Amino acid sequence: MIEIIAATPFATVQDSGRDGYRAQGVSLAGAMDRQALALGNALLGNDPGAAGIETSAGPLHLRFGTDTCIALTGAAAVATLDGDPVPFGWCMAVRAGQVLDIGAPKDGMWSYLCLSGGLGVPKVLGSASTDRKIGLGGPAEGAPLRPGQRLDCGPVDPRRLAVTAELGGYGLTLREGAQDPDGARRIRVLPAREYGCFTPQARALFWSTPWTVGQDSNRVGYRLSGETLALAAPLSLPSYGLVPGTVQVPAGGQPIVQLSEANTCGGYPKIGVVIEADQPALVQARPGRKLRFVQTDLPGALSARQDMRAELIEAREIARKMLTWI
Repeated sequence: MIEIIAATPFATVQDSGRDGYRAQGVSLAGAMDRQALALGNALLGNDPGAAGIETSAGPLHLRFGTDTCIALTGAAAVATLDGDPVPFGWCMAVRAGQVLDIGAPKDGMWSYLCLSGGLGVPKVLGSASTDRKIGLGGPAEGAPLRPGQRLDCGPVDPRRLAVTAELGGYGLTLREGAQDPDGARRIRVLPAREYGCFTPQARALFWSTPWTVGQDSNRVGYRLSGETLALAAPLSLPSYGLVPGTVQVPAGGQPIVQLSEANTCGGYPKIGVVIEADQPALVQARPGRKLRFVQTDLPGALSARQDMRAELIEAREIARKMLTWI
């Protein structure tokens, strides 16, 4: 069991998402940085989609009511366990009564706390994820975590607890996204169905201009500001299904990237789709951060996805080898 001492409105329980219900109007939800959550779970030997805590803008303070193992991933923040520093990308043992403090990320948006066995939060439509937009999931019907709340922890492998405590922990180096010399984060994008409906100038600007993440960005989508993207001719589209990473361009000409709690369908023209491998880098961009889209193709997107999987395989292999120390 863990007890929440303090939390921001951005602290929620998330897993890999509520897939299979978009036809009924239910968003995917789930972790904004799915790779970070999956890496934390891999280091602990959990299922990739086990529920953990997603937090942003700090602080998150909690007390452990049982001995377990934890891993912090995602946006690196100042974190301490009973006052001692806790690194990110590191699996470590904790004891009942210890207090974990996670501050605001130094660079990035979303940090994750994963625990051995995940969190024992009831699933709604196959997922424990908190969807604040429609008030669904999590420990309290779509509400963020609050002080005094207690969450059950999943079972911990006693062998992992013993070896992790003896060694002081284990981990891996977390990868960083690529960026241009001007500091703009590079995000690879596949051209979407309506890409050719934009003017040649708009298409060129989409790739060349730096886009700034807007202050009104959230788990539904990131609004970007920059040059205005114009259609070559008026366009009326029927509503179509949306997936995380879809880059829509509404009438104002400023792109919106749909994310975890995106609507299930929409009708704005699509100029591109952020590839799965670069969605973590995108969601970790804070408001005011600059992005630059880089055109790629399907083989490039699939190759990048294999690199993501290789990182998870490495983390799982590290977790497996740790059990051989006993």
